[in-house]
Amino acid sequence: VAGRLWDLDNRGKLNLVQKDTMRLAHNFLAAAFTLIDHTTVITGKLYASQTFYDEYRSRVGDVFGKSDLASFIKTLRNWMTHRGLVPVSFQLTFPDGASKCSVVLDLAQLKLWDGWTAHAKTYVAGFASNPPLRAIVESYMKLVEGFYLWLQQRMAEIHAPAFLEV
Repeated sequence: VAGRLWDLDNRGKLNLVQKDTMRLAHNFLAAAFTLIDHTTVITGKLYASQTFYDEYRSRVGDVFGKSDLASFIKTLRNWMTHRGLVPVSFQLTFPDGASKCSVVLDLAQLKLWDGWTAHAKTYVAGFASNPPLRAIVESYMKLVEGFYLWLQQRMAEIHAPAFLEV
């Protein structure tokens, strides 16, 4: 089914898929750290005078500040915001005889950019070939989900007496 997009008669549809993919990539990258920024502001307003705020900031630093993946996503956001479209390719493969369409980052283009942070550069250096965008997004989402599960649990612990009262 994916192979039909590459048919010469469907170039218009392929172009629409490519444009929509870039729109979604832009939205993901723009939102990636907005959630953390907003949570940090709200946490600061509610808990600035409590020890939890220091715990929160430490956790953000451990989860996102020391992560090669998170640094890569944040720097890729800077690329998309200040430099231009992220270099992607649409790849058609035929594993097990079935067609499969993937969106991959152009590793050669990524390596040419001098705007990577040290952690992001380490992440890019770990790729031997063009990395699939989906796998990177899914890995980052697991990082974010883990962080927010921790935050949810801490909020439940901190506010347990109030929840019981209500």
